[in-house]
Amino acid sequence: GQGLLPVNCTGYVTATPKKKDDTDVDPRVHGPEIEWQLVPLGGRVIVSNYSDIPFNKVVRGYSPGDVGLCATVQNHQGCLNIKVVP
Repeated sequence: GQGLLPVNCTGYVTATPKKKDDTDVDPRVHGPEIEWQLVPLGGRVIVSNYSDIPFNKVVRGYSPGDVGLCATVQNHQGCLNIKVVP
């Protein structure tokens, strides 16, 4: 929950749209399209697909520093700030 990812460790992220009660929005409502953007802010990560679900990613810490990982679904963008630590 702190957004910390040690170098050489793996984290899992999701951008599945949520309702106010934190349950998933029905995929028929938001559709299958998502755009991911990696914003390097000094740190480095390796981002790869998780299974065949485009809303989930695997993130591996590569070098210390900050990184932003943003996802856009139907013109709504959310970003996760990741701090890669030694």
